[in-house]
Amino acid sequence: MSIWQEIKSKLSVEDIIGEYINIEPAGSNYKCVCPFHNENTPSMMLSPSKQIWHCFGCGAGGDIFKFVEDYDNLTPKEALEKLAKKAGIKLEQKNLSKVKSKEEISDYQKGLSLLQWASDVYNKILLNLLLDRQNPVTKYCLERGLNQEIIQKFLLGYAPKQNLIISLSDKYNLDKYLLFQTGVLAQNRQGGFRDKFIDRLVIPIFNDKDKVIGFTGRVLPWDVSDRPKYLNSPQNHWFNKSEIWFGLNIAKNYIRKSKSAILVEGNMDVVSAHKNGLLNTIASQGTAFTEEQLKILKRHTTAVTIAFDNDIAGRLASQKFFIAATKLGLDIQKYIIPEEFKDLDEYLQNQPDTSTHKRQDYLDYSLYSLQNPLTSSDPRTQKEAINNFLELLINTNNLTKEQYISKISDLTGVTSQTLNLILQEKLPTLTTKISPKSSQLANTRYASNNTKESEYLRNYLSKLVNVLI
Repeated sequence: MSIWQEIKSKLSVEDIIGEYINIEPAGSNYKCVCPFHNENTPSMMLSPSKQIWHCFGCGAGGDIFKFVEDYDNLTPKEALEKLAKKAGIKLEQKNLSKVKSKEEISDYQKGLSLLQWASDVYNKILLNLLLDRQNPVTKYCLERGLNQEIIQKFLLGYAPKQNLIISLSDKYNLDKYLLFQTGVLAQNRQGGFRDKFIDRLVIPIFNDKDKVIGFTGRVLPWDVSDRPKYLNSPQNHWFNKSEIWFGLNIAKNYIRKSKSAILVEGNMDVVSAHKNGLLNTIASQGTAFTEEQLKILKRHTTAVTIAFDNDIAGRLASQKFFIAATKLGLDIQKYIIPEEFKDLDEYLQNQPDTSTHKRQDYLDYSLYSLQNPLTSSDPRTQKEAINNFLELLINTNNLTKEQYISKISDLTGVTSQTLNLILQEKLPTLTTKISPKSSQLANTRYASNNTKESEYLRNYLSKLVNVLI
């Protein structure tokens, strides 16, 4: 039996592919939406008996090795190593020599190695500090419930006050310029290099191949300087924020099992959520998201619960996310965070029993939030609330439109016919544009153009936030 056959005897095609995308039974086989071309109706079939997959839409197909190669963009050697590790099989050099590999390691791969090295350094420092319970960093971690288990799960670390990475790069003769390119180092005033992360809790960011591609550094409570609370790796060849959901590498299996995802803003919100058992939580790393991120999310689930922060930016982002996500057919709920808590992290710190937490259909939540202005005796206030809510229906299906127009009609006394006319007028007027791969959709800072559409969108969003608050 060859090494490939041995691995396939231990790993089923449905289990491997099911870790990446949603699959569903189809007789003795499985079917799913093909991730290699654009489609809405499943045309990809998996055969457990033959251990193969094939898409009848685009013609792609093969075994588990081919799927992992194509989906993760790996070489045959890398795919073999990944699946062998998953199967618990130790590869010998003679096996690897049969697989073609690149003659030279590219700068990109070297950069990945340096990012992993830096992550290991930060992580080891934090683990060593935990041995001293009087250390302020240790006290902070204990207060936040960041025990060794959760630290190792997310490979959290600590960047000390000294330029440790610079010192170690000198000691081991590492490429400082490449460390700078990856975002581990920054330039100092003299034109040289310094550590980018100083006296911060460091949270590594992983891609879907479990490779470290960047970091978020959080200041600690005793820092009274004007440094930003969060410092992120810059956009570069390794880290592209518009293609990443923080925590997805850890949460994807839980998302698949629960058939849903919880979406938060910050990386620490994800850590806190996982610590409290919300294992299907991921973060957009701010209030911005892109079309590429939404497509990635849809590969794993079509049910999303929004748990953005309880501030204006968070509520604004929730509205934008709903409008964009419903265009892709996602089902959206709202995680109800009481007003006295600024975000999910703070809510969980004070009320960690998630069984008491509530979620609500996003449209029902919005309708409830707008109930007072919708029933206002002031015609202007009521008109504004009606317009604001109707905007949320733009990308919903016809049945949903009909149901909620009926509810608004009952609340306001405005006929369904009139509401439908208002909505029809809006459909060609406001088109929620999901930003392309390289740009942001939900940035709270708007582009400085004066087109009629952007002006309309800007006014609508500001009014909607004012009404909801």
